[in-house]
This record gives sequence, structure tokens and C-alpha cells, in this order.
Amino acid sequence: MKKICMLLLIAAMLAVGAFVLTGCGSWETENSPIVGTWGWDQLGDWRYVFNPDGTGHRGEGFGADFFEFTWDANDSRLRINLIGDLPANAIRNEQWNFVIDGNRLTIDSRQDRSIVWSYIRQ
Repeated sequence: MKKICMLLLIAAMLAVGAFVLTGCGSWETENSPIVGTWGWDQLGDWRYVFNPDGTGHRGEGFGADFFEFTWDANDSRLRINLIGDLPANAIRNEQWNFVIDGNRLTIDSRQDRSIVWSYIRQ
């Protein structure tokens, strides 16, 4: 009986560990609701584009603030990995919480809690 209880305890601990390590859901791109073009609700020319293949870009046109990236997401978390040369203060591997409410995307930085942005689906 003790062996069975110990095996069940170990199995439960492994399941919880796997759940925590995967961020509470599978990471994907193709079927994510975040796929598409989102315009910043404060400045209409600034956009995020999330492609189904896990690539994307953000910024205003193709100027100095334009960045290409790779991305993936699960139910509530978004990871963005910026590609290329970045400003000294930029975070290359960004982590965000996200919520989609109708046509509004809100992202909340997991690395700098003072950063929250809102976008409208284009």
C-alpha cells in the first residue's frame, strides 16, 4: 500500500511539474487567436502583425521602430523573440500576458509590470 501511495505521489508531482514548466498550456502559433494584424489604439500607424507560421513584425511602417520577430502563445501568455540589431535597452526575448476581448488585444509585460498596451484587430 505504501508503494502505491508513493508512486501516486511521484506521478502527481511529475504532472504538476510538467504543467508549471509548460506555462499551463501548449505553445502554438497557427491556431492562436492572436494571429492577424493589430493596430495600437493610441497611434493608428503602429501595428503588430502575427503570422500563423510564428513570424511577425511590429512598428510603424519600416522605419527605425520596425522589428521582425518570431512568436508563440498559449491560452494567456505570449512570447516574442526580436530578430536583428536592437537598441541597448530592448528586451530580445519578451514575455507577455495577453487577453483578447472581442476585437481588442491587451498585452501586459511579464518582465516590466508597468508596460500594458492595447490594440484593435485590423
